[in-house]
Amino acid sequence: MWCLRVDAEDGLADDVFAAVWALGVGGVQVEDGDTGAPPGRVIHAVWLPAGAARAAIEAAVRAEVAARRGAAAAAGLTLAWSVAAGVKLPGAGPIGRSFRVLPLDGPPPRPGRRRPLRVDAAAAWGDGRHGSTRAAVALLEDHALEGQGLLDFGCGAGLLSLVALERGAASVCAIDTDGLAQAATARAAEAAGRAHQLQVAAALPEGCSPFDGVMANLPHAVLVEWLPRICAAVAPSGWLLVAGCPRSLWPRLGLGDAGWSVQATRRSGAWGAWLLRRSEGEGTGRVG
Repeated sequence: MWCLRVDAEDGLADDVFAAVWALGVGGVQVEDGDTGAPPGRVIHAVWLPAGAARAAIEAAVRAEVAARRGAAAAAGLTLAWSVAAGVKLPGAGPIGRSFRVLPLDGPPPRPGRRRPLRVDAAAAWGDGRHGSTRAAVALLEDHALEGQGLLDFGCGAGLLSLVALERGAASVCAIDTDGLAQAATARAAEAAGRAHQLQVAAALPEGCSPFDGVMANLPHAVLVEWLPRICAAVAPSGWLLVAGCPRSLWPRLGLGDAGWSVQATRRSGAWGAWLLRRSEGEGTGRVG
C-alpha cells in the first residue's frame, strides 16, 4: 500500500481535502501546525493500493485544486509518495483533565488519576493529538452526559465515544464511512468493556430516534457537506458539539443563521470546539 502526502499552504486546506477525497479513498489524515506540519502548512495523507496509477492520481489532485484556486495554487503543491507503514501512536498521552490515551495493545497503564483510553490509532485517525479533539474532550468533560444516548458522527478511532461513555453517557451510536475507523472503534469499545453500550455502523440506522447529543469532529469541508443531516439528528431539547473546524472558518458554517446558539466553547491552538443548542436556549451566541 502507498501513502500519498500532499503538502500545501494552510489557506488551501479545504481545497486539498476535497481533491484527495475525490480520489475515492476511505479516509484522510490531516496534519497542521498543531500536529507536526511546519507553521503555515497543512499536509493531507491518504492511503492507496500498491497498484495505484501514481502519475494519474497526482494529475487529478492538481487539476481539482487548479479548478478551485487556480493554476498557481496547484503548482505550489508538493506531492510525495512512500510505502505506507501505518500511523504511530506515541506512548502515554494525557488529554483533558481526566484521561490518558494509550495504544490499544500497549502495556498496562501506570497508576495515576487519569483514566486510560485505549485506541487503535494505527488503523484510524484520532489519537488525541489534534487540537480539535483536545478542544472537544474539554467540552465533554464540562458537560453533563449522565444517562444520555449520543451520536458520534465521524467517529475515527472512537476516542470521543469512549470519553462520553466514561463521562456517564448511557449509549453511543458511532458512525463512520471508513471501514478501518469502524473496526478501530469496535476494538476500542471491546477493550474498554463498553461494547454493549456502543453501536458501530457505516450510517445512521433506519428509523432511529433523534439523539440527546451529537458529536461531530470533522474537517471543515465534511462539516459543510453533512451539517444538515447532523443537525437533524439532534432531539429538540438536545445539544450539538461541533469540532474539526479552525476558529477562523467557524463563521462560514452559518449555524447562528440556522437557529443555533453557542452554549460553550473551548480552544486548542488554532482549533476550536463549540457546544450548541437551538436558539430558544440560553446561549451566548458568541464564539470565544
